[in-house]
Amino acid sequence: MSTSTNVETGNSTEPTSFDTLEINEDTLILNWTPVFHELIWENYRIDYCGKDIPPCLITHNRSHLNSSNLLVFHAWDVDVNLIDLPDKETINKFGNKIPWVYYSAEVPGHKWEFEDDKMEMFEFSLTYRLDSDFSSSYFAENLIEIVKAPLRHSFNDRKKVPVAWIVSNCRAKNGRHYYVKELSKYIDIDIYGNCLNNTLFPEPQITLPELISQYKFYIAVENSNCDYYVTEKLLNAFLAGVVPIVDGPSDYSPFEPTNHSLIRLDQFSSPLELATYLISLSSDKDAYLSYLSYKNGEPLSPKFLKYWKGYNNTNGVFGYDFQGARCKMCKLANQLKYSKNNDLENTIFGNESIPKKKLHADLSCIYGKHDEFWSPFWNNDIQFIYLTYFLLLIFAGGFCFWIFKVLMGRNRKGWRKVNNNVEDPN
Repeated sequence: MSTSTNVETGNSTEPTSFDTLEINEDTLILNWTPVFHELIWENYRIDYCGKDIPPCLITHNRSHLNSSNLLVFHAWDVDVNLIDLPDKETINKFGNKIPWVYYSAEVPGHKWEFEDDKMEMFEFSLTYRLDSDFSSSYFAENLIEIVKAPLRHSFNDRKKVPVAWIVSNCRAKNGRHYYVKELSKYIDIDIYGNCLNNTLFPEPQITLPELISQYKFYIAVENSNCDYYVTEKLLNAFLAGVVPIVDGPSDYSPFEPTNHSLIRLDQFSSPLELATYLISLSSDKDAYLSYLSYKNGEPLSPKFLKYWKGYNNTNGVFGYDFQGARCKMCKLANQLKYSKNNDLENTIFGNESIPKKKLHADLSCIYGKHDEFWSPFWNNDIQFIYLTYFLLLIFAGGFCFWIFKVLMGRNRKGWRKVNNNVEDPN
């Protein structure tokens, strides 16, 4: 979620192997914050990174600050006023200042995440971005094996409804649900989940990839349009062996097996034009299967291979997946722990020295991209708001009428009392 500004540094003199060190305890990494209010990483051990990386232990226990080598902050749980933070100059028991790691699997959402001076508090990033220091994407280490796997169903052995969408969030920042609702006017879409639902999940339950595999197309549209933000939605389409319909970052090339494997919303001027194309494609076997040609021997794109080929976390070749990110972080924590001077300029990270750098705010996101398709006559959120206002209006009207009756009743009693006290002049 961040970019970095590199400063030229000298070569490292620190060892790249820990074989000669006496390892007495796990290297500690402190998650200063919970993760969505939960202490999910307490006692999580990173011990799968190969023989060259001593194990690390993650804790949420702040009493271990003095023994920690990295401080991790989950952005969603950081106090919005940045009050509940440790002293930036804290020195641990090894005599080192502890670097801070910005951690987020989601797009930026807090005001402070858009401000460079706040982001500059962090030296490293653990995010979904492929240019993150510890890149933890939504994709598996074996992504190439996944995309090359045989199709689960043949072209003809699929549902008559061509398109599926599984979604729960009807408040997407880019308004994707407006677009899909408009698209559904022109082509049948089975929609599962809590947003625009029109289809129930099958019983007995099956896996999402198996469910999706029964269709020709799967809507893998992200809830935000930010650089590198591509989630498990696309991975599920790959696992299912269907053609993904995508919208997310401006550049999908790191996630695209070939340059003809994804259908992008941006390729079409309107939902009607997209629907027309999908209908045509769903009845043309050869044209449809051309989007899945990478399963039949077509070479994968160089950009795709660059990010997903040849990684093996247990052999120390760390990829862009969950475990790879933790291994990189653990390796750095060990190097900091056993470094004599904790100089980030001269601490080896991978095969290169760590440059001095600062994190910057991610300003790549586009908000409200599909809001032009908004309509108050069908949108669930708007219907809820209108209904709420209507009920409040009825309640307010009823309350005012009750007050009016109470006041009028008191006035009538008062007049009767006055009239009873007035003497008859006759």
